Amino acid sequence: NPHLVAYMESHDEERLMYKNLTFGNSSGTYNVRTEATALRRMEAAASLFLTIPGPKMIWEFGERGYDKSIFACTDNTVPQPYGTDNCKLSRKEPRWQYMQDDNRKRLFEVNKALIKLRNTQAALFNSTNFEYSLVSAVKYFKIAEPNLAALIVANFDVTPATASVTFQNAGTWYDYLTGETVTASGAAQSLQLLPGEYHVYLNKNITNVITTPVINISS
Repeated sequence: NPHLVAYMESHDEERLMYKNLTFGNSSGTYNVRTEATALRRMEAAASLFLTIPGPKMIWEFGERGYDKSIFACTDNTVPQPYGTDNCKLSRKEPRWQYMQDDNRKRLFEVNKALIKLRNTQAALFNSTNFEYSLVSAVKYFKIAEPNLAALIVANFDVTPATASVTFQNAGTWYDYLTGETVTASGAAQSLQLLPGEYHVYLNKNITNVITTPVINISS
């Protein structure tokens, strides 16, 4: 599907983090160019990127928010206009110091938890029963198989937003990453989302799949 392909191609961990810090928008005190906020938005992007079926590739330290442009030269300059690929294949240094940053550790844990969900719930993520909306600032992806369903929703705006979603069935749904619950009506309902807020909802409580707790760090 062209919308899914466009989303997958646009989600490159390096480019996204670099673009967050370099070109990110702001509203009031919410500023995407702030590192902690940029990293939390990386989590939101990963929630969709890693749950949409299909093969995935995470580039060098992308799971920790690598913030050097893929187009950067060895002297750390980035040829302009952005996207000029003269140095795209130039050597990029590792950044092991990311391992000591709590915000980056959190992003790593979110990526790890989402990948584990995919690996342990193969029937769900091989399902062709899905729908999505990836065009506007508020995005969602829904996928289901007979025994499990998921709804992922994220607000990529810099202001609060109201998401209109329809859970696949009525009842209690569980946020996979936090264990918090939401009551679904089975019909269209509104969810209030702060800028950068995201949720990975499942209609079964399988949060015990996460072996390492996802720490809560304010953006």
